[in-house]
Order: sequence, then C-alpha cells, then structure tokens
Amino acid sequence: MRDNNARSATVKGYMESINVLFELRNLPIPADPKDSDNICTKFCLALEKEENVAKQRSPITKEMFTRMISLGKSSPINSANAVLYDWFCVIRIGGFRCAEYAQTKQTSVDVHQYPSGRKVVKAFTAADWTFYAKDGSVIDTTDWQTNSIIPHKVKLCFRIQKNRQNGQTLTIVADDNHVDICPVRAAYNFHSSKSYGSIRK
Repeated sequence: MRDNNARSATVKGYMESINVLFELRNLPIPADPKDSDNICTKFCLALEKEENVAKQRSPITKEMFTRMISLGKSSPINSANAVLYDWFCVIRIGGFRCAEYAQTKQTSVDVHQYPSGRKVVKAFTAADWTFYAKDGSVIDTTDWQTNSIIPHKVKLCFRIQKNRQNGQTLTIVADDNHVDICPVRAAYNFHSSKSYGSIRK
C-alpha cells in the first residue's frame, strides 16, 4: 500500500475486509482500530495526517485583507505592498494558483513544456489580460498613460491549468461601489506601469 500511495479510506476498507475474514474464522482481528499501537491503525492515521496537510488552505482572513489594503494604500506606488494589494484584490475573486501569478525565481521564467517540446510561460503575461470600457470596446493598454478610461471589465486567459482546461477565460466586472478593492481596477494597475499612478477613483 505504501508503494502504491494508497488513500486512507482505501486502507480502512482493506482493514475492514481483512478483519471480516479473520472474524469468520473466529480469529483475533489483525487491524484493530481501537488499538493505537496496532501497526495497521498507525499506518492509516499517518496517511490521514498526510492527506489533511494537502487539504489545508490558508485563506486570507478579513483582518489580513484589511491590513493588506491599509499597507498597500499607504505604501509607495511601486512598492511590493502596493503590488500585492492589487494582486490579492484580483486573487480573492479569481482564486488563482501560485503558478498562475508568481514565478519561483527572479532570474528565470517558469514554463510548461508539452511533449512536442513547445514551451508556454506558466504565469500570466500582459497578453493574457483584455480590458473593456463600459461600451464594450477594448481599451488600448499600449497608450494607457494618456487614456483616462476606467475599465468596466477584464477578461483573462489561463494558458496552462492543472485541470488541463488550457486556454480557458474568465471575465471579471468592475466593482464601482468599492473602488478600493475593485478587482478590475487592481488588475489594470499592475498590468500597466505602476510609475504612472493608481486609477482607483
């Protein structure tokens, strides 16, 4: 079972089946779940602990997010705090995996390589974000410094996904009632050069 990476539920099923065979022969059961020293029970509990680690999440609490907003708004526009603030305004809506928005190194780009040898950048690039005005027209982000249009929505493309749905798109609409945490404004901020300034207004 160790060699085949069995799940704890599968192990429990094996234990129960084996116990039934022994009970039918009036023999003491080999896998006693009530005995904490039983090797089968120990093995099953160890598997459960490993599985629980994989299931755990560390969600951003309201308090943490509030603090992040406070730090982002009070920090220089090009600072790490300001960029993280923008990113997490979008992440809280999109629920991105780390590989979709972060690189593991500053010196090289993380790529996914297909069997054919073709390489695709894992994290989002500027080309994956399309911003739209309220009238539905695409906003020209190449000239954003002179463009005063506040984006109404953004469509982003997931080129590489763990679920194999590569190329899937997600459209997010602006939250005009809460501009400080608006995911579309935040995306436009980090998509564009931060040196120009924030469009939250």
